[in-house]
Amino acid sequence: MRLQHPVTWFLSIAVILAASARPHAAEPPQHPGRIIGTVVHADSGEPISGAYVGIGDFGDAGGSNLERFRQQGNYATSKTNENGRFELTGVALGEHPLVVTHGEFVRYDKTVVAREDPAEADLRIEMNPAGKINFTMVDAEDKHLLRQVRVCLEALDGHRFIPPGKQPHLSAFASAFWRETVPQGAFSFTELAPGEYRVDAVDVRGSWTFYHGNAPRVKVKAGQAREVRIKPAGHHNAVTTEVPAPLADQPQMGSMLLFSRNLGLLAWSDDKMHHPEDPRLGRIMQNAFVVMSFRHGRNYTVKDLPPGTYAVFAGPPVCLQGAEVEVVAEGEVTTDLVWQEPKTAATVMLSRLDRRVQLPAEEHTAADLCELLSTKTESQPHFKADPMIQDARLSLPTGESSLWEVLEAVYLDKGWKIQEESRNAVVLAPPPPPQRYALKGRVLAQGDTPVAGAAVVLFEQSSGMPLTKRAMRTLTEAHRLRAAMDDLAHVLTDQQGRFCFEKVPPGEYRLIAQSWPEAESIKGIMEQANGERLHLHGIAEHVKVSAGATPEVVLLPLGTGALRLDEDAGNDWTVLALSKAPTRADPALGFAGWGGRFMQNLLGGHRMPMGKTTVTGLPAGKLHIALFCNDNRPGFGAAEVEIRPGETTELYIPIVADWSDGHHDPPKRLLPLFEEVKTLMLEEDLTVIPFIESQGVHLQRKSPFEYWGELGQNLSREIELPTGRKTTLGDFMAVAAYVRLHQLDKKREEE
Repeated sequence: MRLQHPVTWFLSIAVILAASARPHAAEPPQHPGRIIGTVVHADSGEPISGAYVGIGDFGDAGGSNLERFRQQGNYATSKTNENGRFELTGVALGEHPLVVTHGEFVRYDKTVVAREDPAEADLRIEMNPAGKINFTMVDAEDKHLLRQVRVCLEALDGHRFIPPGKQPHLSAFASAFWRETVPQGAFSFTELAPGEYRVDAVDVRGSWTFYHGNAPRVKVKAGQAREVRIKPAGHHNAVTTEVPAPLADQPQMGSMLLFSRNLGLLAWSDDKMHHPEDPRLGRIMQNAFVVMSFRHGRNYTVKDLPPGTYAVFAGPPVCLQGAEVEVVAEGEVTTDLVWQEPKTAATVMLSRLDRRVQLPAEEHTAADLCELLSTKTESQPHFKADPMIQDARLSLPTGESSLWEVLEAVYLDKGWKIQEESRNAVVLAPPPPPQRYALKGRVLAQGDTPVAGAAVVLFEQSSGMPLTKRAMRTLTEAHRLRAAMDDLAHVLTDQQGRFCFEKVPPGEYRLIAQSWPEAESIKGIMEQANGERLHLHGIAEHVKVSAGATPEVVLLPLGTGALRLDEDAGNDWTVLALSKAPTRADPALGFAGWGGRFMQNLLGGHRMPMGKTTVTGLPAGKLHIALFCNDNRPGFGAAEVEIRPGETTELYIPIVADWSDGHHDPPKRLLPLFEEVKTLMLEEDLTVIPFIESQGVHLQRKSPFEYWGELGQNLSREIELPTGRKTTLGDFMAVAAYVRLHQLDKKREEE
């Protein structure tokens, strides 16, 4: 017998099987349901022609599935005629989600009923006029930049939309973010509901991404278009993410780098491999305003990001892993993201966390919360609380929230995350104790002589902020934990000049060594005044602490210059800070001027006994000094001085404060602005906070630290006075403070 070729035999079998599988019924099943109605303008009642009308909500199951949905009677579409009329036929009887869209109106969603006789429910659909944002990317001279840019629109009230041009029935892709790649630096966002929006523009060039700028609050009104021209941000910073070797060495995998302002997204970062349709991945990607992909290289840098704290994610889309990064103006930082190669696959699909819940204004236990979550998801999955925390109480955001938002709020408040227990059960659990490592070193004087009894203080490299001993968090973060300044992380050197921080979290740090030659003992760095004489022994920068590495650093002398300060202080609570870089704002703005490059280049500091101090060991060159006088009503001072080797420079710094003998006059460069703002405040009743909010600046005022920190991040923000003068937020707030000081002077004179 002659044998067939294997391929010929396979094709023959395939043809036979295909023929036998053909259905006998040539026509798809017919459904008797119909939906009819009229679409009109909500204000005028005029009919709207050319509107898209359709039924169906398919999550992310689009494409070839649509024909199957049509045959099932769950998908039908139409366009309105010149009278605004439409008809949907072949629809299964019962309820269906209806969608109506039109380029000049806000999307309309409603659940309707399909009937055999639709005349019983002839729909009248009233559509509201939509707003529009016309975006243009421009240079510093306001000239249109004709190049490709990625632009992101964010609904600040959190409402989700499906951008025009996308399949309107794929609700899984609904998001508060609308991202577009724009080839010529201009784009129109249409069909927008009235409200406030944010626009971010990002310029991607290979392994470099330049954050071009933003419009932080764009108010959109019904039926109106807003013109938004975005200039370069000019924050002069860089955030570098080191791509792990397993990813860089396998370019065929394809990976992503994402930045989000929602730190709660870090609740979904884990070391598991996820299904491409896992809602956790969609949640992360839908809430990112910077999204870039890469296939080669080890380092990816984003430049000019607005100062703030971000969640950054990297890795293949199926196993994104994240970390928190703090970005400052005029600084460089490397993210602390340590990517772990997945060893197991995620098995629980969190497809029901889009459901919303109305939380009462009361405390919940972890067990109560898990019971509530299980009820809302109908135990798909079932939530349980780890026995360690089941009775712990927590406060949750009141009002209506999605289950995503509830779990993200729990993560931000407590650090708790869900862990998979089985295919249909998750456990809400506290994080494992963080790994901590030793950081060792020596402090040496001239001739490599060991320095005994020096205090070595630990700082975060990126922000320049000191860490607290107990929490090992920066002073800014730990302030919320009610840690005091006398808890600053420091150790003393032994007789050989050696020191060791024993439990330091992974990260990049800066060290400062100083001593008080006349002190019998050191009572902390800021706990009390240790003496009038302060000697600086050196600094160490970019000290990396990580698993498997025990860094040993050496701190050497900075110089031989000296500075003598004699301030009019009536107590020991004047804080002195010395830096190689200037403060970023006038002393009238207090601690807002102490961030950024000033803290990143700090040389030393302490409490001054009765306002008197002599500092030795200073490097030659320009030295920048900042003072904080902690009286009943605090005051601040700042100055710049030239330090010469082997010489002592004497200096007196005026203190800006509302004391009767405080300094109350702005510097010369601010005098014209001062007179203008004084007129606005005193004669035209300009109120500072409402005015800056009208300029799109909203400062958190929950605590002084948060207020000063957020003000410091926005100092270079451009605002426009009612007179038409353009200035920076920092200069405006400074002269407004001086106006208030002059008002107090006048009041004292009248009394």
